[in-house]
Amino acid sequence: MAAPALSILIVDDIPSNIKLLKIILQDTRIQLFDAYGGEEALVLARKHKPFLILLDIMMPGMNGFEVCRRIKADPEISSSIVVFISAKNTPEDKAQGLAMGAADFITKPFHKDEILLRIQSQISFHSRRKCIEESEQRYSVLADAIQEAVFIWHPLKGLVSSNQRFADILCCPSDRLAGLQLRDFVSKDALQQTEKAFNELSIDAAAGAAMEISLPIQTDDSKGPTLSMRLFKTELMQESAVMAVANLS
Repeated sequence: MAAPALSILIVDDIPSNIKLLKIILQDTRIQLFDAYGGEEALVLARKHKPFLILLDIMMPGMNGFEVCRRIKADPEISSSIVVFISAKNTPEDKAQGLAMGAADFITKPFHKDEILLRIQSQISFHSRRKCIEESEQRYSVLADAIQEAVFIWHPLKGLVSSNQRFADILCCPSDRLAGLQLRDFVSKDALQQTEKAFNELSIDAAAGAAMEISLPIQTDDSKGPTLSMRLFKTELMQESAVMAVANLS
């Protein structure tokens, strides 16, 4: 189910619960560690840096919520995925756990198939996210090397990626562009028409469709150039998006 490099830390103050989870996971080829309390869990988490932590909530001393808070506040181990596994199952309990940074919440009593499926889903999600991050890094290097100004726009998220040439046009650091909406950098006179073009391409057009538009730039009441842009329908994590490319040569 997983590569041998993956490890899971099981945290529960009841030995029989840990024993049962280790039996369930024994055929997964995942390395297993166990802790019987919050303080021990933090020590082992820092030592082994597990991929995933199965964390009980109701424990004497430091409870699971506090353990999760400390894990997510520690840069050394904050990337570990926390999955609560507890008899506390009210909507408020689940909301509190997820708000603290947990990725999932499994209710006791649990079943073998559920445990395996939940863990597999986290492994799959992590693998997809890693591939996406690596692809974005490669895209960023390539995009910054070309002469065109490029950005990718999502109907709900706004700008999700852009290259340095586009950041230079907006006179804005590239790390501050994520989340910008079209209204943040398109001239008000052309905003309605521009939004219509982007939405039609992302929502209604067929895969691979393209169109050309003029994009007048304006930010903070400062008028910028009008870019001749070619828009392409693309996909971002299986959701429709638009890649915009302006030839500046």
